Formats: sequence, C-alpha cells, structure tokens
Amino acid sequence: MAYNVCRPIILYNDFLPPDEEPHNNWDYLAFGYFDGIAIGENLLKKADGILERLWEHEIEQTKALNGRFSSQVLYGFRCEEETCDEDFWNDAQKKEGKPYPFIFVTLIQEKTEKWKTYNTWRQELEVNLTDSGKRKAITYLTLDNNSLMLILICRDYEDGALIIDSFHRGDDTSPLKHIGMELSYSFTIAAVRRQFLNDEEAIQGMQGPPAGHVFIYAIEKEPNSIEGVRRKIECDLQKDVKKESILGCNDEVIIAEDVPWRVLLKWFQDGNGIFNHSSKEYRKRFIGVTTIIGQRQNLGGDSQGRESDNSLFSYNALRKMLEEIGQMEETRYRELERYLRRVINSVHKFDNAPVEDYLLCSLFMPIRMVLEISASFRDPSQADRLKRLEGDFFDSFYEFVKALNLCVQNSNRSDRQFTQSLDFNVQIYSIPVRLNAFYNAFIYNVRQFLNDPCGEEKKHEYEFLTCPGVVDTVQVSEIFKNMLEGNRLFLVNIPENEIYDMRLMLIMLGHEVGHFVGKRVRNRPARKKYSVKVISKITTAYFRIKLKKYVKHSMSECDHFLQPLKEYWRHFESVMEKYLFEQMDNLKDLDYLKEYKYHNSQNDPAPAEEFCSMYEKYGEYSHVLRETLVDSVIDVLHDHRKELFGYLQEKEYLYGLERKKDISKAAKKRQRISEAVGDLIIDATGYSIWDRQSFSVMSAAHMMMDFFKECEADLVAILMLELSFEDYLYAIWKSIRDQGVQNWEIGGEMLIRVGLVTCCMRYPSGKTQLGFHWENDEYERVKSQADEELKKMSMIIEKFSRKYLSIETCYVKCEQARRTVDVFFDSEVLELLLKYLLTCRDTFYDELRGQQTKNVDVTEHYVRMQKIQKHLKDVYKLCREKNAEKLVFGIREFVEDYRQQLWEEIRDFAERKVGNG
Repeated sequence: MAYNVCRPIILYNDFLPPDEEPHNNWDYLAFGYFDGIAIGENLLKKADGILERLWEHEIEQTKALNGRFSSQVLYGFRCEEETCDEDFWNDAQKKEGKPYPFIFVTLIQEKTEKWKTYNTWRQELEVNLTDSGKRKAITYLTLDNNSLMLILICRDYEDGALIIDSFHRGDDTSPLKHIGMELSYSFTIAAVRRQFLNDEEAIQGMQGPPAGHVFIYAIEKEPNSIEGVRRKIECDLQKDVKKESILGCNDEVIIAEDVPWRVLLKWFQDGNGIFNHSSKEYRKRFIGVTTIIGQRQNLGGDSQGRESDNSLFSYNALRKMLEEIGQMEETRYRELERYLRRVINSVHKFDNAPVEDYLLCSLFMPIRMVLEISASFRDPSQADRLKRLEGDFFDSFYEFVKALNLCVQNSNRSDRQFTQSLDFNVQIYSIPVRLNAFYNAFIYNVRQFLNDPCGEEKKHEYEFLTCPGVVDTVQVSEIFKNMLEGNRLFLVNIPENEIYDMRLMLIMLGHEVGHFVGKRVRNRPARKKYSVKVISKITTAYFRIKLKKYVKHSMSECDHFLQPLKEYWRHFESVMEKYLFEQMDNLKDLDYLKEYKYHNSQNDPAPAEEFCSMYEKYGEYSHVLRETLVDSVIDVLHDHRKELFGYLQEKEYLYGLERKKDISKAAKKRQRISEAVGDLIIDATGYSIWDRQSFSVMSAAHMMMDFFKECEADLVAILMLELSFEDYLYAIWKSIRDQGVQNWEIGGEMLIRVGLVTCCMRYPSGKTQLGFHWENDEYERVKSQADEELKKMSMIIEKFSRKYLSIETCYVKCEQARRTVDVFFDSEVLELLLKYLLTCRDTFYDELRGQQTKNVDVTEHYVRMQKIQKHLKDVYKLCREKNAEKLVFGIREFVEDYRQQLWEEIRDFAERKVGNG
C-alpha cells in the first residue's frame, strides 16, 4: 500500500527586537538568516485530498504567529510503499544512542528541468548520501520553484557542510553531478536540534572537528555594546578574537576560527546563551545577530545560474515597443513612461536571474499587451476618443502594476534571493508558486481552445494576469477596456482558500474564461433575439399580474375584467415584441437617432454618431444590450401606450355603460384604469438602488442577462472539460458554501441557473445527440453516492426541472411579481432561456468540428481542437489523483508544456519586433 506524504518544513524569523521567551515549538535553532525550524506532521496521514489540507495548515500556522515571529512553509511531497518518511524523522528526533544533532535543509533547482527523472534522482541521492554511521538523507518534491528538497541529518556539522559545498563547486565529488543532475543553484538552511543544544552532557561529549570559521554579524543596541561579548568569547576560546566594523544593515562582525562545537553551541543555549534571543545578555547588547559558519577550505561560490538565450530577444522587443510610445510632454505620460521602463528593466533582470522562466513568460505577455495599448495613445486619428478614455486608462494601469507586483512577490517567495526578505516586506500570500503557474497554464490552454479563429481573418488577442487576491471567489475583471480594438487584458484574482481545491478551481476558471473568450459560442445574435422575447413576456406577465391584483382589491365586480383576457395578453406580448425589435433596429439608424434621441444633433451631431457607431459595433454585447433594451421598453410603453392598454380602458368603459347606464361613472372607472396603468408603468420602468430585489424592467433585464451569461459560461466549462453532473453540482455547492451561505440554501436565481444548465445538458435531441450530454444515470450516480449535500441539491434541481422545464409538464405560469426573480418562475420564460442555451451547445460542437470554418482545412482544425480539449480533460483528471508524486509530476508537466508554448509565442513576437527595428 502506498502512503502519501506532505511534510511541512516551517522556517521561522524572530522579529527585531526578538522575542524574549524561548520558542518551544521550534525543533531546531537555525544559523544564518532564519532563526528556527519546525518539522510538521505528515498532513496527508489522515486526509483524503492532497492539496486541500495545505490550506487548513496555512490557517493553523497563521493563528500560531500572534505577532511574535514570521514564518514560511516549505511543503515536501512524496509517495512511498514503506514508512520511510516517518522512520527518518523518528531517527532525527531520537535521544538514545548516537543522535543526529545537525540538519541541512537544501532547496535544489535543476538547470534543465528534467522532471521525468526526478524520482530516479531522489532515490539515488537518498541511497548515495545515507551512511548510518554518519548521516541520513531524504528527498521531497515541491510545488514551489525548486526541483527537489533534500534533507540531511548529520552527527557532525562538517560532514553535511562538505556535501553541500560540493554541490556549488561542481567537482567530481558532487553527488548531484554523479547522478547526472545539472545544478542551477541551491539554498541551504543549517540548524542544530534544540533538544540536543540544551543537553549539557551531550554537548560536552562532542568529538568532531571544530567549526573552521564563525562569523557573527551583529546589530548593536548601543555603540560598542558588542565589546563585552567579544571579550567573553576570547575568554571561552583562550585566544584572541577579531572584531571588525562593517557598513550596511549590521554594525560589527566578530570572526572566530577553529571553534570547538562544545563551546560554540553553549553560546546558543536557551536562557543563558549569549547569542540566544531569550538570554538577558543578548537583550542587553543586541537587536539582531546572524551567525554564519564556514569551513577551513575554500567554500567556492554559488552557481551563477543561466542566462536565457531568449532574454535578448524579449528585452529588446519590449524596449522597441516602449520607444514607439514616443515622448509626451504631459506629466502623467512621463510618469507612465518611467513606470514602464522600470517594469521592463525588472523583466530583464528577471530574465537573467536563476529562476524558472515560466514566470517570465507569464508576465511577458500581459506586459506586451499593456505596451501595445499604451502605444495606441499616440495615434492622432484616435485623439478625441482616447482623450475621453484617458482617466480610465491610467486607473487601469495603476491597477495592473499593483497586480503585477503581487504576482511577482508571491511567485518568487521560495527562491533564495527573495526568501531572505525583511520582516516588514509584508507577504500576504503563501501559495505554492508552481500551483499558481499551473492555473496560469490552464487559463492559457482554455484561451487557446476557445479563441480558435475558425475561419475568421482576425481573432481577438486575450491575455490574463493571474494573481492571488483578497476575494471570496474567483473574480475576473477587464482593464484597459475598449482601448485597443481586438486587444483585451484581464486580471484574475484567485482566493487563497480555494486555490488548493483543484477540482473547483479548474471548473471556475473554465467558467470565467468562457465569459470573455469564444465569440461564436456565445451566439450574441441569438441572445439578442431571445432577450427581446423574454423581456416582452416578462413585461406582459408583470402588467397581467399587477392589473389583476389592482382590480381585485380596488374595484368591485371585476370578473368581467379578468376572465376573457387570455387573447388580449397574447396580443399585448406580440405588440411589445414587435415594437421592441423595431426600436432596437432603429438604434442603428443615424437619422432616427438625430431626430428622436439626440434633439440637439443639429448643433452637435457627435453624440448621435458616436452612439450609432458604438451600437453597430457592440449592440449585441450584454452590457450594451441590457441598457438599450431597458430604454427601448420604456419608449415602447410610453409611445404605444394606447395600443397596448387602450382595449382594457375601453372594455371597462363599455362594461360600465352596460351595467350602470351612467356615462360619467363609466368614464371615471375608465380613468381609474388609465391612472393605474400610468402608475404601473412608472413603477415598472423606475429603478431604485436601495431596493434591488423589487421588480423593475431594469432589474429584470439585469437578471436576464446574468442568466444568459452565467448559464452559457457554465455550459462552456461543462462541454470543454466534459464534466459530470456531480462535478457541476460540486462546484456550485462549494461556491455557495465558500461565500458564507448559512444553513445550506440555494436561492431562486441560483436554482434557475443550475436548473437551466442541467436541463440543457440532459436534452438529447437535435444536433446535440452528436455531442457530450448527461444520461439519466448521472442523476442516479449522485443519488447513490455518500455526499448528502449533493444529494439534497440534486433533488431540488430535479424537482424544479420537472415542474418548469420538463417536456411532459404542462406550462406553469408565474402569478406573483413582488421580486424580480418571481417573473422568471414561468415555464414559457424559462423555455426561451433554455432554447438559447441549446443553441450555444449546438454552436460549441459546430465550432469543435469546424462546421462553420471557411477557407480552412476542416480536418486540421478538428485535430487541433480535439488535441487541446484532450489536454484540458487530462489535466482535469489530475483533480482525482490520489498519488502525491503523480499529482506533483502532472502539475510540473503541464507547466512545462505551457512554458514551451509561451516561449514560441514570445520568440516569434520578439523576432518580428527586433527585426523591424
């Protein structure tokens, strides 16, 4: 039986000034930058999920801080047939016999990223480095930038230090070179076990060679307060000890040579060690101390890393683009140029640094997009339009720079040159870097799949900058909106609590990208057609319900008014629909706009021309469609009021004449109906920000568009990843729960959304027979599985679908309109929304098969689309992976494919730019 292991190695920094109390939860006292190390329990010992437990551990660690120190966690993964991990740490902590007092935690980054050989390397390293008489070794995979994490426990410090030193020298003694591993760089934290450190008898028994060189860097509490410590060290060693003043963040350094370990370790003991934070002597003389232990021989230098052969191309291409922006005199543009130059210079430094180049790639593409948008602002032909967008442009730019900073900060926190950061450089997030890159890679592949041009001459350019965010669910926002035709840049804020749930994240990211990418699948012409039909039906239902209630409560003898009106309301709906279509078409007519909408157009025709141009281009986009639809409903109700409501008024008048024989009383009743209609029109077309739940045409249009958008995006994720009904319900349930809904409830809007999508996926007729859909056993599978929450949701959805959406069911009419959502609980309204979704579903498979492709090899298109979709489905299968090593390797492989694809794009772009320059 295989055992999954996720071992947290927790690195601690005491604050300045340090805490007075000993930190008893620290297993080791560390030399160098870090102050302590704790070894956590295997997080996967009793856990089913692999990544979800990491988030729980992060919460536990954050609670434990209490402002006394800071911490960083390194998670080591492995899957083993025997309890090697448990045995190793039991040996590390044992008291009897010969203990292993020293530990070396080494983060290794391999130069060529031959991840498929990592398991072989790990096993060879463990065998080659383990010597029961001297040391033991264990290795882990990580989800940070590092390739491997190597842990050595040693009886003698110098034994472990010599091995680590051989890594950097790269000579024939290096164990890494022996197994064929090319080191990019490594970073080691050395420490001593506190239990051993505070055992006087154990220390006195140490027989190993002395520490060759001990450098003690100190920040003094008062000038020359280190002198008393230097004299004590001379007394302990019985020889002279040098002290040198230095410039920088430290004040002084004491240099001691050939220090016996039984003496050195006494300086760090809890309570009275002169270099232990808990001693009175320390607090009297120091603010901070850093100890570096060297060997007698030349330690050599760290690897200088690799300079990417792509760096010159990418850097010069970005500089070339920046030059194209030109010199602008306005202060804001000069500031913009300064910011951009700093970003580009940082990218170049990033490019040369020994860090994973997928980080550079994922940053390069959004930066390139921003430069292209910035360059468009010097186009003289666009001066007027861009002047109006200037404020939005700079707001977006500042938001972009903040997001870029967060992204870089989190991406590099586990690298050596970034790990040793000051405590006040607040790092909010601790997300495994490669996991964030994995989601970047997923978004990239979804974008590739949905953005295939399929015969179009030009496709939109989409870029996504993914960063952790203080949000409760995934949020995608577009910046630099409508500033450069065909170029769109999005910020993706991912909540830290959800990033460890891969199953949820992949569904949500597929949904969010589906909102923006994939023009044809959204079927905007069909959405426009169905939105007019739906809003006509809803408006009719609203007046039918409200007038019925008004007459029933305000006028006697109302039966004549209510019963024989079925045909009338059908006529009312058809008239609304007819005039709405006409009104929406008129918005493309410049002469109509000048005469009826913009009455001052003779003096200033620009507003009418701009609206006409905007509507011609974006009239089917949801935000434009929603607003113009509401305006059109208001115009139709006012302009055609007599045709819509005249029959009711005259019917009441004639009935009054028939019963009362009194013309004046009959006229008064007609007037009352007319006034009631006027009030209802005002109520329906008004809008209050204080009461968003109450019905209005605007709130109905907003909710309708939300149904169109959210259902379509759900559908894209389901079809693209071929999700099961259980997968879909899980994502919905988890989203509801993570947003803090108490006592498990599903609101009316969510019920309609999930019900529509479920019905669409179970609808087998038409073209969709050729595509993926849910069979009846999907319901049965959810009912038979153990999760009570999903069972409950499944029954609610099934009940809703049978009542409102089932083909066999008679149509159910809505008979209330207190809230906006009420008018959507109507079979005829829901049927229209469902028809739109079925159209989108058919189009998805038309796109996949290339049935709408023109002048393109259909076979080539189909093969390309199938390949990307298979790649996405295979990645989604990782969510259910139970083997920790296979999961980590799967993530690494996906990120590596992403890196190669990005470099191809960057290289093509850079060669064009540099070549043109």
